[in-house]
Amino acid sequence: MSVIATHGTCCINAFRAVRSGHVRCLAAMNNDQLQERDIYQQTPLHIAAKLGQLGAIDVLMRRVPHTADAISLCGENPSLLAVGEGQSKCIERLLSGNLKTVSMRAMQRDMNGTSILMAAVAREDNDTALWLLRTFGKPLAMLPNSCRMLPLHVAASTGNIEFIRIATKYDSQMANHRDIFGCTPALYAVQGGYLTCLRYLVEKAKSDINAVSDKGQSLLHVACLSGHAHIVRWIMQRCVPNAILWPTKDGANAIHCAAYSGSVVALGVLLEAIRRKKRRAVLAIRDSLGNTPLHLAAVNNHVDAAHFLLAKGANPVLMNAAGQTAEDISRMKSHIQLARLLRLWKDKRHRQNGRMTITSKGESVLGTLARYSSGYESALSQTLATESSRIASPLLHRQLSSGHSSCRDERVLRIYSGEEYRETRPLSLIATDEDGRIYSNLSCQTDPDPLDHNIRVVGLDSWRGEGLSAFKQTDKVENCGYRGRSVSFDEKHIGMATSHQQQQFAHFT
Repeated sequence: MSVIATHGTCCINAFRAVRSGHVRCLAAMNNDQLQERDIYQQTPLHIAAKLGQLGAIDVLMRRVPHTADAISLCGENPSLLAVGEGQSKCIERLLSGNLKTVSMRAMQRDMNGTSILMAAVAREDNDTALWLLRTFGKPLAMLPNSCRMLPLHVAASTGNIEFIRIATKYDSQMANHRDIFGCTPALYAVQGGYLTCLRYLVEKAKSDINAVSDKGQSLLHVACLSGHAHIVRWIMQRCVPNAILWPTKDGANAIHCAAYSGSVVALGVLLEAIRRKKRRAVLAIRDSLGNTPLHLAAVNNHVDAAHFLLAKGANPVLMNAAGQTAEDISRMKSHIQLARLLRLWKDKRHRQNGRMTITSKGESVLGTLARYSSGYESALSQTLATESSRIASPLLHRQLSSGHSSCRDERVLRIYSGEEYRETRPLSLIATDEDGRIYSNLSCQTDPDPLDHNIRVVGLDSWRGEGLSAFKQTDKVENCGYRGRSVSFDEKHIGMATSHQQQQFAHFT
């Protein structure tokens, strides 16, 4: 019979006692049993911290407190494991005692370099993260992982503005700290689409808005690659105009990046800053592989972005370093609709007439276009008209009309050029938050109303009566506003107006 059984306990070892929550069994064991290691070099205190067993932690910290500094094969002590598992109630008990000893325990990092503070920020556990920040201060806040990322980088990537506001007060240079990839926290905020975090880092924490990564990517490049058009507009308002043409180490500018992500709205924001006479030349700029923005849109089958680039002056016959046009890339990747668009755009007759005929008896062109994302919230890609605006206009929609001939079904895709493309799109107003993102369920007006239901048919007599009352009301308002002039309508004018209304009513019925 084991030693445990002779003492009247039911658990054969400390690990089973912790997992079962049997504190009495745990208390009856000797110290050697309480500091045993499993195959992962974890002690019973590791298991208690992982499971949040507060009673077991109290017993173990009282009997074998040195196990709080024990390191597992993954480089974790019990405190780090507790934070990683979200057991925030265990942290204060595990980090109690002499401040010097506890500080060394809090500075422990796992095999990836993750600190206890970074683990709390990654879980968005602000209560624990801010308690750790207040307790251990700047040394813990500036402790990087193996990629030289700070907890501030992680907070920026998750949009944790509360932690950012407090953490940046501990070191004025924290906002410009670069990781192993040369990225600042602001770049991670851009990648995540968090405009509020970006604004605070740049405007309050003095992060460098012109910082670039080791690949030569600026904040504008990353915003375009991520398809966050509202951030593209914000950066454009604060950068020099030629920032659009700054190349990465691959020779790609911001327009290349926006075309690659397929964000039509971001493309529109970028091209607005370029004079119309220079747009054709700008859209012909090539990256290190000879690709124009149109080539990159074709790579990812972004029909809407390719359509927009063509309307703005992109040349579909240009070839990259491999001798491929955008149409060749589309056909190689089996992007049939985009290949047809590019082929027919080369026909000067179709381009001048502003109309393309795409014969297809399968899926409609509208359905095909609707499937392709523009990089930010799919078809609801948005950008703020101004920084203070809370109403955004939607993605540039394509107008589609269907025509039927006597011999076949033809689907007609209307092609617009230049400013006509922008002016003819339907207008709808979408409510957005302070970051420019959309709440589509709170939209003021989403889709145009076809007026095909809930319509009340008004008789001729009722319509004439309403028309007369409207004219009389107008007469009263105008007489009140212009007393010095005679602007009232006499009965002859009212009779003429109602007669015209009768003719209109007869025509439409």
